[in-house]
Amino acid sequence: MGRFSRLEKAIAVSLLILMLLPLGGVGAEGNASSAFPRTPQAGRGALRRFMLRRPHGVPGRAGASSSVTVVDVDLPSASTGSAAGTLALRIYAPAAPSDARYADGAPVVVYVPGGDSLGQLRPFLFQATDMIRIVFLFPGGVDATTGRRSGGTYDHRGNSSIAALRDVVLFAAGKKTDASGQTIDDLLSVPVLHDNIGLIGSSNGGNIVTAVAALYGTSLAGYLRYIVQWESPVSSQIATTDLGGVILDCPPGLDVRLAVTNPRYYAYGPLVLGVDYSQIAYDPASTHPVFLDGNGDGTYTTVDDPSTGCRTPDLNGNRLLDVDEDFPLRAYTDGTHDVYSRPATQALVDHHVFSGTWPSRIATVPQANAFWDLREAVRLYPDAVTNIPGLEGMVLATVVDHVQTASDKPHIRQAFEGWDNAGAWVQINPSPSYMVEADPTLAGRTDLPNNAPNTPPADWSDAASYAVPEDVSNSVLQSAAVRQMADRTHATSGGTPTPTPTVTPTLAVSPTPTATVSPTATSTPTSTPTGTPPVSAGIYMPLMLKGISATPGPAVTTTPTSGEIPPLYVFYVIHTQIGEDYYPYTDPSLTTVDPVRLQNMMALVKGIRQVADGHGFEITWEFTQALAKGVCSSSSEDDLLSEMQGQGHEIAAYAHTLGITETFRVLSDVCGVSPEVLGGYMIDVVRSGEGKAQETLSHAITIAVSNGYDTGTINISPAVDPSCNPFADICHNQIGDGNDMWNETGNLLFP
Repeated sequence: MGRFSRLEKAIAVSLLILMLLPLGGVGAEGNASSAFPRTPQAGRGALRRFMLRRPHGVPGRAGASSSVTVVDVDLPSASTGSAAGTLALRIYAPAAPSDARYADGAPVVVYVPGGDSLGQLRPFLFQATDMIRIVFLFPGGVDATTGRRSGGTYDHRGNSSIAALRDVVLFAAGKKTDASGQTIDDLLSVPVLHDNIGLIGSSNGGNIVTAVAALYGTSLAGYLRYIVQWESPVSSQIATTDLGGVILDCPPGLDVRLAVTNPRYYAYGPLVLGVDYSQIAYDPASTHPVFLDGNGDGTYTTVDDPSTGCRTPDLNGNRLLDVDEDFPLRAYTDGTHDVYSRPATQALVDHHVFSGTWPSRIATVPQANAFWDLREAVRLYPDAVTNIPGLEGMVLATVVDHVQTASDKPHIRQAFEGWDNAGAWVQINPSPSYMVEADPTLAGRTDLPNNAPNTPPADWSDAASYAVPEDVSNSVLQSAAVRQMADRTHATSGGTPTPTPTVTPTLAVSPTPTATVSPTATSTPTSTPTGTPPVSAGIYMPLMLKGISATPGPAVTTTPTSGEIPPLYVFYVIHTQIGEDYYPYTDPSLTTVDPVRLQNMMALVKGIRQVADGHGFEITWEFTQALAKGVCSSSSEDDLLSEMQGQGHEIAAYAHTLGITETFRVLSDVCGVSPEVLGGYMIDVVRSGEGKAQETLSHAITIAVSNGYDTGTINISPAVDPSCNPFADICHNQIGDGNDMWNETGNLLFP
C-alpha cells in the first residue's frame, strides 16, 4: 500500500536535501541501541537518511505554477439544526487565473473522507493544484489543529450530513454565500467553473457522495457533473466487512487486525453478496457479540496469539479462518445502536438468535434498513443518475485494497455495475495518460491499467488486469481521476480540455499554502520555473536491494539554460523512532505498551505530519517494528498509518538484518501495509567485522527481497566514528572538502 515508484536497479540520486525539523526526538540518533552513534545534535532530531530511488510524485501539471490560495469559510447551513449555524470549509485554489487548469477558469472538486470521520480541513490531491479543492467538517465536526468547528450534531453520515454536503456543492456552484454574504467568486481571484463540480469520496465517503446526488440531485443538476469513488464499500456487507478482516480481542491499548477472507462468502450479487449466515450467534459477553459460530459452542471462541498477546479465533494458527472457526461480525453505529449489515440483521431473525427480547443495543431489521437506505450506494445509483442527467462516475481500485480482502473485489464490481446499469458513463481507474500527467516518473510503465469505459474486466479475480499497481500513490491516482473527469466535463461544456503533456519529468516543489481567515483570501506563491531539468547532486549509491555494484557510478550534472534556475526536488525521509528500539513498549518483549510513551511519540509524528501537510509535501516514514505494532494495535491510533497513506505519505520499515522479517510481518499483518522501502539493514554490515561485510550485506539483502522490499535507504553521514559508515570513503567527494554542515547542524546539505 506504499504506492511509489519502484526501483529496478541501482539508480543515481537526483539531489537530496536532508532537512532538520525542529521537533526533536525523532530519529535513530536519539537512542542507545540505534544504528548510528549518539552525537551532540541527536536530540534535535537530525534527519540523515537518503532515499535511494526516484521521486514518487510531481505535484502540479507540466507548465503550471504551484501557487495556492487557502481560504477558510463559515457557510450558513440548516443542516446544523440552527438558522445561525455554520459549516467550516476550507478552500485550496489556484492563486491566479494563469494557475488554473483551463484558460476560462478552474473546475471544483469536493473531498469527503472515509470511515465515520466528521470531516477534515487538511489539503488533499496534491497533484491537482490547478483545480479548486474544497474540504469541510460535517455538522458537529471539530478540527483539532485549528479549533474550527461546524455547528450542530453529527448524525453518522445521515440526513444532516447529506444536507451539509449539498450546501457545500451549492456554495461551489455560486448559489450560496458565506457568513459574510460573499460567494466563492468573491473570495477567489481565479474564475470558478460552476458547471464543472465533482465529488470524490474516499472509502466510505463514496457512499455519501452518491447519496447527495440521489436525494438532492434536482437542485444540483447542471453543477455537479461527476463522482469519483476510491475503493468504496458500496453495500452494507462490504462496509461492515462481513467478507473479511477481523479485529482481535487485545489487552487495553492494543488493537490488532487479522487480514483474512470469510470462507462463507460464496457468490457475488449486485445488491446482496452470497454469504452463509446460518451459523450466526449471539454472545453478549464478547467484544464481538454477533458472530458466525464455526464450532457451534454458542460462545465466541478464541485462543492466545503468542505474536501479539491478543485473543484470536484462528484456533489452528494457520493465519486463516476456516468454516469450523468463529468469524466476528462488525457494525456501524447510528449513535444509539450497533447496526449490522442488512443480511446479518435479517439472519438474526431468520435463525431465531434472540429467544426473548431483542437487545436494545442492536438495531432491528426496520432500523437497520432505514440506516442503510441512506448509506448504500448500490441502491442509490438509479436515483442519482435520474436526478442529474449526464452524471458520470469513476471507480478507483488498487491491486491490494486498503480494507477488503476478497480476491474478486465485489465492492468494485458492485460500484461499476451500479453506474453502468443506471445508464451512466463509468470507468474503472483513470486512463494512463492522466496517471503520467500526475506523476511523470510513471512514463513508460506497461502495467498501468487502460480500462475502456462501461466495459467490465474479463476476470474480476484478476485484479492486476484492471487495478492500479501498489507503487502508485493514492494522491496520484485520485488526482489523475478528478482531472480526467473535469476534462470530460469541460469538453462537453464547450471548452477544450488541457492536453495531457508529453511526459518529460519536470520536478517542482510542492505548494506551500498558508491558511487565511475568511473572507480575505491570501495567496502564498511558490512558483517554480519549469521546462528545465532538475538539479542533481552527482550522488550514485549502488547498494540497492535488487542490484549491487562494486564501484560508484559517474556524477550526474545538469546545466541551466537561458539563465533559468532549475527546480530542486527534495526528499523527506524520517526514521520514526524514539528512545530504545522497543519503544513505546516497556521492554523488548513488546507485550505492554506504555501509554505515555505512545502518546509522546504520536505527538511528534503528528506534529511533523502537520507541517508536511500544511506545505503540501509527502514524507517516507520508516517505522520500527515496535512503533508500528504499538500504533496499529492502539484503539486510538489504529488507522493512523492508513490515514497517512491516504494523504500521500509513504509507510516504510526500519530494521536490522535479524528484524527485517518481523518488521515486515507487523506492518503487513497488523497494520495492513505492504512496505517496499527499507532502511537500517546496513547496520549489521558495519558490525560484522573485517572480511565479513560482503557476506553480511548479501544476507541482509536476501532477507529483505524475500520479504517484498525492493528499495533501500542508507545513512551516508560521517557520524562520530568514520568506521561506523562503510560508505564514507566512497562519498567523500560528494560530501565535499571543508563542508561543516554535519558539525554545525547534524545534517548534510548537498549544493
